Amino acid sequence: MGRQFFTRQQISTSVTARQYQRLPQCGMCGLFKRCVSPKMPPSGKGKKGILVIAEAPGSQEDHEGTQLIGAAGKRLRRLLNQLNISLDDDCWKTNAVCCRPIGNRDQNVKPLPKQIEACGPTVLKAIHNYKPKVIILLGESAVASLIGWLWKSDVGPIGRWTGWRIPCRQFNCWIIPTWHPSYLLRMEAPALEVLMQQHLETAVSAAKAKRPFEKAHIYNPSVRTIIDPNEAAEAVDHIAGQGKLIAFDFETNCLKPEHPQARILSCGISNGYMTVAFPWVGRAVSATKALLQSDIPKTNHNMKFEERWARLHAGGPVRNWRWCSMLTAHCLDNRQGVCSLKFQAFARLGIGDYDSHVGKYKESGPDGLNKMDRLELRDLLQYNGMDAIVAWELARLQMKEL
Repeated sequence: MGRQFFTRQQISTSVTARQYQRLPQCGMCGLFKRCVSPKMPPSGKGKKGILVIAEAPGSQEDHEGTQLIGAAGKRLRRLLNQLNISLDDDCWKTNAVCCRPIGNRDQNVKPLPKQIEACGPTVLKAIHNYKPKVIILLGESAVASLIGWLWKSDVGPIGRWTGWRIPCRQFNCWIIPTWHPSYLLRMEAPALEVLMQQHLETAVSAAKAKRPFEKAHIYNPSVRTIIDPNEAAEAVDHIAGQGKLIAFDFETNCLKPEHPQARILSCGISNGYMTVAFPWVGRAVSATKALLQSDIPKTNHNMKFEERWARLHAGGPVRNWRWCSMLTAHCLDNRQGVCSLKFQAFARLGIGDYDSHVGKYKESGPDGLNKMDRLELRDLLQYNGMDAIVAWELARLQMKEL
């Protein structure tokens, strides 16, 4: 068993504690030494509660000391004007990097990851001060700056993020990523402009709606981790007695149930009102098998995986599958890199990263086995239970949408 991976900081419900865990690093990148308007402050009146985060000042912005006034800014202003939104009056403006990155021959260059990281606390400070209702992220750098902090550092390509309406729990606002208008200028593709206009329409609509939650909070559901198999069996029977839709999730020691050493390590079950996770031993196994063979409707994220494992290691085919949130996610949006449970949890539910600490344990070795059985048992069960409740929440949202 390894050390615990759920830290107090990760499960804290304090937004302020998370918000200021990164110390200010303004100036560490050295960009301020070469630009005309160093450490450019945010601007705009923000009457509609919209914060626009762009990439970095260009040459014209640097000389004038304000954001988004060059060719790309003019394109953005035109798109917003069509929605009766003034970039200067209705929005606040800032950048992922507040000083102009300058290349050879005084050219604009894309900010480096270390420069985005150094400016990150400044961006968070602007969000904390303005408390926007909507945040529009323009381009990869803006996405890396905010989503890279809220979710994971490796956010991937901008294409997987454009157009989502993300409910941010830490700041209780809507996050709408889209392309940077400079990308539209480079591509000269009318279809991209139509799509970006739709993204901006989503942002304006969100600004008129309620905030996503009653108050800012970090998702911290109650997962009952049960070590004793008899107690676990009683909990499973109790869930079965309620007869409601359940999501269940197996944690296993390998991907393929046909492996000669394959075994189920634990199981998580949630009906949205009660979530339990327990080791796959004793009476808990027989109680779960009975539940899976019952008429109670069932859902899962990646139904194929659990079905294969159930057939070989849990008593046979699962009865009364009602939903698969992974297949539904693919039907709703078939872009690459968006259908995993962890991505969907963040993009659709605003649930932050809860699995990065188990990544090294989930990787399979040359023998096809992973190291999930080396986790502290309580940590394994907590993670297992989180997968179950998140899959249930996602399925419920998809059912409502469809």
